Amino acid sequence: MGVGVMARRPYLIRAVFLAGFLWLGILARLEEPGWTGLPCLFRMECPAWAAEAPPRKPALELPPTKTPPPASTTRNPMDNLIRLLAGGLLAGVLWSALFGYPFYSYWPDRPGPLGLLDLSVLAAFGYLGFLFLKAAVGRGRKSPPRPPPAFLAGRDSLPLTLTVEPEAEPGLRAIAASDPDFDLAAFGEFAHRLAANLHSAWNRQDLGALRKEVGDDLWKYLDMGLRILNLREEINRLEDLHIHRMAVTAAGQEGDKEFITVGLEGEVVDYVLQKNSYQLVSGSLTYPVALRESWRYERQGGQKAWKLVDIKDH
Repeated sequence: MGVGVMARRPYLIRAVFLAGFLWLGILARLEEPGWTGLPCLFRMECPAWAAEAPPRKPALELPPTKTPPPASTTRNPMDNLIRLLAGGLLAGVLWSALFGYPFYSYWPDRPGPLGLLDLSVLAAFGYLGFLFLKAAVGRGRKSPPRPPPAFLAGRDSLPLTLTVEPEAEPGLRAIAASDPDFDLAAFGEFAHRLAANLHSAWNRQDLGALRKEVGDDLWKYLDMGLRILNLREEINRLEDLHIHRMAVTAAGQEGDKEFITVGLEGEVVDYVLQKNSYQLVSGSLTYPVALRESWRYERQGGQKAWKLVDIKDH
């Protein structure tokens, strides 16, 4: 007695979803302008045909026109889901037409355990649903722009306004009485510019450009500091200088000299590197430190030019 063997019907639903993913990938690649994956027969660009057909010149030469910029290719996640379902449906129809299976036979009578392809399909549907929900929620709620970090607040607030402490007002009046052309605002611009130029010259290790604006003793002291760094084979950098406040804390006359002391408050990134290996010796490359200094300016009575003669940390 022969035993009839009934042919096992394949799980066509898995093949349908696999074909849908492939079809979705082909549709995505077709939209890429530089993709040449299809045979040249389907694109009418075979090299042999291009070689045989001589190039034709247009009857009228037109000036080149400016092509508009390409539109944004951002696609809605729901559009991807529709493409996936359409690809799976089209693949199912083609499978039925080629192999003679009825369209309703995709679902098996006895579903088996979930395989890797089934889990991949479920994960894809879950991810597309999450993207669609996230896009829908994002369209309805716009988050306010984040404020810049605190250490960047003073970057675009230049030039700063030079303020005057009450104890420095008598000294400034005395200076203005001896020099009617004294302008406090112009002096503030000079002090702010000199602070930026001094930090830049220190980073370049070249103080020659500041010889006329810095006193002799201070210039020699700064030059000695650069020489010591050079002997140690180290590099000191003062970067991202942000001055938030400049105030005249003292002013007056001492003998034949006039002086103005300016207090600076801000932040600066201060670090030391090894010259050969560029390894960090001290300081931080990212986090700024507080800057609190007093800069003293002096000039001879009757002269117009001020010089920076001393820098002290608070």
